Amino acid sequence: MDKYEKEVLARVKKMVKEKGYTQARLAKALGKEQYTISRYLSGTPFPSLNFLRQLAETLDISLFYLLGLQERSYRELSSKSLSLLEAYEESSPEVKGVIDKILDLSQEIQK
Repeated sequence: MDKYEKEVLARVKKMVKEKGYTQARLAKALGKEQYTISRYLSGTPFPSLNFLRQLAETLDISLFYLLGLQERSYRELSSKSLSLLEAYEESSPEVKGVIDKILDLSQEIQK
């Protein structure tokens, strides 16, 4: 198992623990055998992308977080950040365009 796979498995185990899942409960939620979950959590074999996607959905976290492509799981975002994301998602395309321009300008100013 390479370094990247070890990091992915570490994040998986961390989130399974934080969400309070046992292997048995996780197996039931995913429709898998506990034996399969045990093997995946040990990295033998390394979990498939499809399994990781299902796991992220079950744990209500970001697949990008599990893969190390995002620093935070959704759960770790503040309630204010979540409220802002929800408001953005519910906005019209015109409002989203304005917000995107403001964010682009903000990033330019910070450089």
